[in-house]
Amino acid sequence: MKLLTKSVREARLRNGRIREALAEEGTQEADFLPVVKLFTGCELHLTADRARSRRYRLPQARLRPHLGARIRARTGLPVERDLHFVAKHSIAVYAHAAWNAAAIIERPEALHLAAAALAAEGP
Repeated sequence: MKLLTKSVREARLRNGRIREALAEEGTQEADFLPVVKLFTGCELHLTADRARSRRYRLPQARLRPHLGARIRARTGLPVERDLHFVAKHSIAVYAHAAWNAAAIIERPEALHLAAAALAAEGP
């Protein structure tokens, strides 16, 4: 199984180009949907583009059995991609919810609360 499919790579590159163009214009940074969810055994990563600043890494306690990959993280553990992950919120919402829960989560109620909190804060 490929960790980063062609469509995932293209989406990350496209988002990176948009982010860079917005930075050059001095406009507010875009808040993309995560395009891939990766596990490294003891950590979970959500990425929206190739920029390190837009990659969120938090401890993750459990792995899902339907995942698999051939490469290994620096820890020596295999890197796996969640084949069923579909982002329903922007990466900022996932980050806000993760900050509150101390782990990347996908519980709808936690994500809705995080989205509402970010909307209340404004741009």
